[in-house]
Amino acid sequence: MRVLAIALLVGCYHPREVAGVPCAANGECPSGQSCDFTRSPPICIGPSGGDGGFDTIQMDAPLACVDNTACSAADPICDGTTHTCRGCVADTECAPGVCTEYNGECVVEQFVVFVSPAPVGDNAHPCTAAAPCATLDYALSQVTAARRVIRVGDGTYMRSGSSQINVSSGFVVYSGERLDYVGGATIKAASNTSGNPPVAQINQGATVVIEGVSLSGNNDAVRYGGALTLSHVDIEGTNGDGITTNNTNNATSLSVLACRIANNKDTGISVQNGSVYVDRTIVYKNANDGLDISQPTSATIVNSIVAGNTGFGVRFMAAKNGVVPLVEFSTIAQNTQSPGVNCDNSGKVTVYESIVYGNGANAAPSLCSMASATYSLFSDVPIPPGIGNVGGDPAFVDAVNGDFHIGATSAARSQGDQQHATLAHDFDGEARPQNIYDIGADEIP
Repeated sequence: MRVLAIALLVGCYHPREVAGVPCAANGECPSGQSCDFTRSPPICIGPSGGDGGFDTIQMDAPLACVDNTACSAADPICDGTTHTCRGCVADTECAPGVCTEYNGECVVEQFVVFVSPAPVGDNAHPCTAAAPCATLDYALSQVTAARRVIRVGDGTYMRSGSSQINVSSGFVVYSGERLDYVGGATIKAASNTSGNPPVAQINQGATVVIEGVSLSGNNDAVRYGGALTLSHVDIEGTNGDGITTNNTNNATSLSVLACRIANNKDTGISVQNGSVYVDRTIVYKNANDGLDISQPTSATIVNSIVAGNTGFGVRFMAAKNGVVPLVEFSTIAQNTQSPGVNCDNSGKVTVYESIVYGNGANAAPSLCSMASATYSLFSDVPIPPGIGNVGGDPAFVDAVNGDFHIGATSAARSQGDQQHATLAHDFDGEARPQNIYDIGADEIP
């Protein structure tokens, strides 16, 4: 469960030096490494079970424990049921410190900048747990080499004319109070006579994690040019894109994990260049394409739902250096233009174990001509060629109201690749397979 692993070493908080990167197949990993599908998202690991670099923690053989003192910084909590060490899942497990839930690690209180909206917070305060500061820009000014986590307290943060989050360099984590965004902090940026900013601006040279908050504003929600991880973030109701790049730097990277990107007035995710990884995310009812990914150096959409968007579901354009984007165990449905998975003639796309259904007025074609598909469900007649492809009704639970889980009568049920599929979880984080693999983002319990 590591995307950008972090350790507490020698009293300071900094990124762990690892070679582990998100992957969707063993062939995507460096020599000597394999893709560990038991993690969320899957990452490349070395032969020892570590993240391929300096970290050699045996993730698949957790330490036995009776209390937290037996556990490591990477897996700090002794589970009371299994009596094995695991990552934290809530701030309460790390009190008086903070849990960075995206990687399950505890950060001690002295390395955290605490912010809470007024009247609780006040920028005359030292940004401690007992005396939090009030604004996100002031909290960022208190970040140091050792104090890199900003704990965002519940409430609404409102600012006009400039971005709420604006990081130019270095590594910063914005961590909401809870794992999920529901009931948590809401961060808003509004336009005024002098500016119409995005809510969050992540510039080239910055590495940023944002988790457990909601973002909305009068322009794009997030513009990034560095390395960005969003985990359990709700981006909804903006007047622009949900997420977009702000330059054409090939070194940009984006990981979107368990997020909701919905009802924005332009594209859900619009990316040019760099790497893109989207897992367990719903991209729904945006007023343009769901995902528009141009010239990626790598692109993987897994365990995700892209539905009801006013445009194509997923569009890939001009992948670089022979890169083949992958849509895996995902549901691309009821977007207004076909094909649901679109591409140009300069590169291929692989669709595996996915539902591509009901996109466009005629619900066909589901795929662009350069796409290949296996073990997937389509609304096309005839069904696109490929091993294990099927047609039929996915029997969504309540597509009208945005519920794209599959029902008991779904034609996707138990039709997956039983021989080669290895993904260990679904859109909800539930185990795969429950019996025989289902096609699409949802595995029926």
